[in-house]
Amino acid sequence: MEQYELMVRSLSKRYARDGSYANRDLHCVFKSSEITALIGHNGAGKTTLLNQIIGNIKPDVGDISFLDCSFVKSPKIARKNTSMMPQLHAPLKGITIKQAISSIGRIRGLSGKLLETEVQELIQELGLIKWQNTVGEKLSGGLKRLTSFAMAVIAAPKIVLLDEPTNDVDPIRRIKLWLYLKKMAAKGHIVIVVTHNILEVEKYADAYYLLEKGEVKSSGAVRNLSSNPKSRISILFRDQKALEEYPFAYSLGGDDNEAITIMDNKEMTALLNWLGIHLSSDTIVQYSITTLGLNDYYEELSDEED
Repeated sequence: MEQYELMVRSLSKRYARDGSYANRDLHCVFKSSEITALIGHNGAGKTTLLNQIIGNIKPDVGDISFLDCSFVKSPKIARKNTSMMPQLHAPLKGITIKQAISSIGRIRGLSGKLLETEVQELIQELGLIKWQNTVGEKLSGGLKRLTSFAMAVIAAPKIVLLDEPTNDVDPIRRIKLWLYLKKMAAKGHIVIVVTHNILEVEKYADAYYLLEKGEVKSSGAVRNLSSNPKSRISILFRDQKALEEYPFAYSLGGDDNEAITIMDNKEMTALLNWLGIHLSSDTIVQYSITTLGLNDYYEELSDEED
């Protein structure tokens, strides 16, 4: 299978109205046969990046290249090679789920028996058979979202962009959606997903970029998170006095008298020794030690903003 990459180099976009950056000196590589998640708080620049890739927003500086072609210089080629599912529902008034998906399939070159087969297989995989002949205004938000997803992935080009695709979707169909994206990646597509659901990223994505205020704060292969050199230690103390005697740097957890310490694994010997000594007393109610994951990076960003 041919392998290819979508390259984002030195990309910056600044708003004229207030001088703030939508994104700033972004460098990203999106690979075929992978699902890459874009995560970060609202306003981090995730949706802006998708719109730059598809050619809807032109950056001030930098380039986006694919197969030796600049998407910035040639937005028509960008749109030919990309498909995007936006946050907003697709306009479905007066047309059924099947009609909406079929119309996009025709635009992308499907016809006849092949079109019918592709549409029915997609409808079945997403669990939409019961509603395939229901018009848009009678659909729930979740069904509209799934229809928008199907319109984005039917006869999809090499690059598929999805902006919060699982919003409003029930848990069972969320799984179906992600499994379909895994299948697309296995066929060689570049799949880029904006999402706030960190658990889904850790379960289904291959790579991630954590954005904040238009900049990349962290990135890498999701599988490497399990070998992260940092750990999160949570200790719930009996009372405030016991918490105050805790000798390591910490932030307060969600429970009263809970201390959260983030520490390099190589520096944990002293803490583990201290913990071993104090577990025999009644000052510690419970504790846990986990590898630092994406959700912890999220919390770190929240702490910085506070």
